[in-house]
Amino acid sequence: GVHLWKAEKAYISRMTERVRAQGFDDLPRLGTTVFPYLKLSGTRIVDLAKKMGISKQAASQNVKELVRLGYLEMGPDPEDKRAKLVLYTEKGRDYLRAGQKVKLAMQKEMAEFYAPGRKGCT
Repeated sequence: GVHLWKAEKAYISRMTERVRAQGFDDLPRLGTTVFPYLKLSGTRIVDLAKKMGISKQAASQNVKELVRLGYLEMGPDPEDKRAKLVLYTEKGRDYLRAGQKVKLAMQKEMAEFYAPGRKGCT
């Protein structure tokens, strides 16, 4: 279990480092904890909080910081005029695309490293 946990942390650290190098060096760690729970079409704060297992107030604070940095914005919920949706901005979508490219590159590197017949891998 510990080795898998260490491998996951190393993978996330390396991925974050590579995405930051593409110009997203202002994204705090909380961005990487919020983004996986957001739908591209938008997510209500209350739903985000439930998915993350935190209070609505904590989710709101996290979103507020990411709005300030330009990764997210608040928009109207077409299903409930009283509610607001957390939405990605263009900068936020650019971050997602950069992250996807980095993830695919890292997967390719790992596949090559662990390829059958590679010296040292059996």
